[in-house]
Amino acid sequence: MPVLSKAKHLRIPGLKPGGSPAHAYSSSILAGAGIGIGTVLFKHFSQELQFLYIGRFLNNPGLNFGVNASFRYRY
Repeated sequence: MPVLSKAKHLRIPGLKPGGSPAHAYSSSILAGAGIGIGTVLFKHFSQELQFLYIGRFLNNPGLNFGVNASFRYRY
């Protein structure tokens, strides 16, 4: 039994002293607005480039700038 009593006092990386994860999930709400450009190649391939402002609410509110690029096949 001495091994079990020592195991209670070991620190596990990433856990708070109470036993909960140090980096727990935190929710937030995002909203964005911006401008973008898109092209269609060969009637089916589409590519887009967007520049946007992203607002974050609830936990750690703030305003960030983002860039989004996509390439897809349109049927």
